[in-house]
Amino acid sequence: MLITADLSASVAVPQYNLKSESSLSIRGKMRRLVEYVAKSLVDDPDAVQVREVRNDRNVLALELSVAPDDFGKVIGRQGRVAKAMRTLLRAGGTREGRHTSLEIL
Repeated sequence: MLITADLSASVAVPQYNLKSESSLSIRGKMRRLVEYVAKSLVDDPDAVQVREVRNDRNVLALELSVAPDDFGKVIGRQGRVAKAMRTLLRAGGTREGRHTSLEIL
């Protein structure tokens, strides 16, 4: 039995321009990273919003809000996708000496 897959179907993935990132602060870069990952996961990328909640000297807290139908895609099975996003955020923050947190609404 031969099984074939149609690989010609295209998926719209948001474009990410690395050249424009050099002028952003670490807060801006982390915010854009979370936004890019979230928009790549959901069905309605226009509903994705990332807000900075509080900005203490060494703490960066971000809130991610998505459409209600896409909430499960951002959380993932047993929270694995959310945990991976928080890990990426923490790695970038540690590099700059900042504590980070991500709340998904």
